Order: sequence, then C-alpha cells, then structure tokens
Amino acid sequence: MSEAPIVDERERRMIDAVMTLARSFRDDREQLARRLTAVEQALDVLTLKVELQPPAPPAGTATPVAPPPAPSRTPS
Repeated sequence: MSEAPIVDERERRMIDAVMTLARSFRDDREQLARRLTAVEQALDVLTLKVELQPPAPPAGTATPVAPPPAPSRTPS
C-alpha cells in the first residue's frame, strides 16, 4: 500500500516535466518564427535593392569614362 503514493508522486513529477518541456518547445518555436519572419523581411529588402541596381559591366571590361574636355581655342 505504501508504494501507490510513490508511483503517484513519480507520475506527477513526470507529467510536470513533460508540461515544462512542452511550454519550452512552444516558446522556442514562437521565438524562431519571429526570427524567421525578420530574416524573410530582410531578404525581401535586400532582393529589392539588388534588383534596383544597374547591371554590372562584364568582367574584364573597363568602366566607361567621360571623354576629356575639348581643347581651349583661346591663345595662351
């Protein structure tokens, strides 16, 4: 007869431990969901910035430069 309270106490502690783990997993999942949302938003912003940039010249080509100014026609 004295064994029943021991089993009940063990079972209660096991249930408490499982409930604590379940709460912890839920909290972690919610935090990860918030972080994932923030990463997705940052990725959207980055994608938009990249799409708005002019295309880069092909590798190995010189970047275009403005032509030099025309020579002055006035005598020096």
